[in-house]
Amino acid sequence: MQLFQFSYNATRIPRQSLYCLWLLVLGTFSLHAQEITLQVVTKNITETIAYKTGDELNIEGEKAEVEVLSWDKNEVFVTMKLISKHPERRIAKEELEKIKYEITREGNQLYIRNYIELAEGEKKPLSNLKAQFVVSVPEDCPVTLANYFGSASLQDLNNGLNLNSEFCTIGLTNVSGTIGIKTRFGDLEGDQIEGDVSIEAKRSNITLRRLGGKFDIQAKYGTIEIFADQSAFDLNIDADRSDVYFYDARMQDYKYNLAAHHGNISVPKRMDFNFTENTPEFKRAFLLPKDELGGVRVAINVSFGDIRIGP
Repeated sequence: MQLFQFSYNATRIPRQSLYCLWLLVLGTFSLHAQEITLQVVTKNITETIAYKTGDELNIEGEKAEVEVLSWDKNEVFVTMKLISKHPERRIAKEELEKIKYEITREGNQLYIRNYIELAEGEKKPLSNLKAQFVVSVPEDCPVTLANYFGSASLQDLNNGLNLNSEFCTIGLTNVSGTIGIKTRFGDLEGDQIEGDVSIEAKRSNITLRRLGGKFDIQAKYGTIEIFADQSAFDLNIDADRSDVYFYDARMQDYKYNLAAHHGNISVPKRMDFNFTENTPEFKRAFLLPKDELGGVRVAINVSFGDIRIGP
């Protein structure tokens, strides 16, 4: 019996050639992906709800991009767009009907809601479904918003806000009153926030600018950045496995109480912080300024994270 032995001469391919080959493969896949054209089917809804003092607005979104802003009319105006995308227009059109919405009033409670409705045992839609709505409200209208897998933008509200979100980016501008925010897997950015503010965040980054009032922030697995800009506030941050950064042009004007468990505290050399404890396991630092903002408290407590004061 004759045995056959195969052999080859291995040649090292230059790294540059391998890189070019990889780009060619990626380009082929990209061109193939570009050939797929999505069919877009939409449904537009507009509705006006009469508003009187004491009414409260409740918004619940699913796969929704929600924008809430104030205007000078004594009514709530809703513009909603329901969107379905799929390569086959027939499927996009059929599955658009799975996006349901409600705009109702119950007593002094106003409700705006969208959701995905599936029959029992029905598989999830093949189309990319989402809703977009803009809600114009009187500036003194209290707002409660729950949104999942989307985004939320709210501005120019002065009578409080309750917000609960998951997988949702949040933007707040010029919002005041009693404010409660719970966010999970969604970043929060706020500018000109004032009042009694409570924030609970998990796996979310927080960036806040120009603040006023009382702030209580509880965070886990994320980054917190505070750009104070001479803010008059009482700031308390408790963070776990998170880094906290505090910035201001006049860093020395605040009263600091800082603690880091299994983390570091970084402060500018020109600031005369008093480190009462400074071990690898635990660090504590204080600063008591004597000028006009000396009564403004910045208390930061971090576990398995770092605190940085200043640039």
